[in-house]
Amino acid sequence: MAGSGPDWQGLLKWSLSHSDGTSSARKISDEDRKWFMEAMHEQTLDVIRRMKEISTVMNMPPDVLRAQGVTDEDLEGLQVLQYLLHENPNDSTIVAELGFVRLLTGLIGNSNADIRQAALHSLLEMAHSGKLFEENGEDSAALKQALGLQIEKVHSMESDELVALKEERLLLDTLWQVCSNEPSLLRERGLVVLAEDNESPPDVAGRIFEPALRAWAAPRPQEASQSEVVAQNPPLLLGAAPHSTADS
Repeated sequence: MAGSGPDWQGLLKWSLSHSDGTSSARKISDEDRKWFMEAMHEQTLDVIRRMKEISTVMNMPPDVLRAQGVTDEDLEGLQVLQYLLHENPNDSTIVAELGFVRLLTGLIGNSNADIRQAALHSLLEMAHSGKLFEENGEDSAALKQALGLQIEKVHSMESDELVALKEERLLLDTLWQVCSNEPSLLRERGLVVLAEDNESPPDVAGRIFEPALRAWAAPRPQEASQSEVVAQNPPLLLGAAPHSTADS
């Protein structure tokens, strides 16, 4: 059954036969019970087990991860964690108990922008549920310190780098306000929302095709009118030539 997937039609018929009153109640056999449990298990996500797997990977030293062939891309489990927290805020309690606040805090300064944003998103989801600092007061100080360091780093970036970190700037400012109840340095310096954030992307195609378009649209020299052509070139007269006097 594991290879072919659950038989939902058969499951429905089996369920109705035991609940709609059309047939007399009978004792469920061990085989039917096993079949039903397998069908339900295949469609159930063990949230706690999945979070523990993610936690195990995130706790491994980088050299151990590389030795096992694990790369930054394998930390996409962060996106799974973010999704779970967004879909079910009650999972924040489990996340906090497993020590994820400290793990996510350590990823705020990661060199990979996607990992930083995923960690910030997960922390923000926990903050919205009120479970961010319930388990350990030390986590609050550690998170505030990590946010401050990353805010300083972003503040010192060039303008083109800042534009590329639009979402991260917003996340850093929001989390800082949650932790400190005050605006962040990015907000004080006007770096949370930049004028460039709303600009359209550069028109690369326009620059490539503009010379050809200009040449095509340029005014062309006017062609001579038909009357001018006739005036310059008199029409040839057809017919017999007039007889000369010598011939008469």
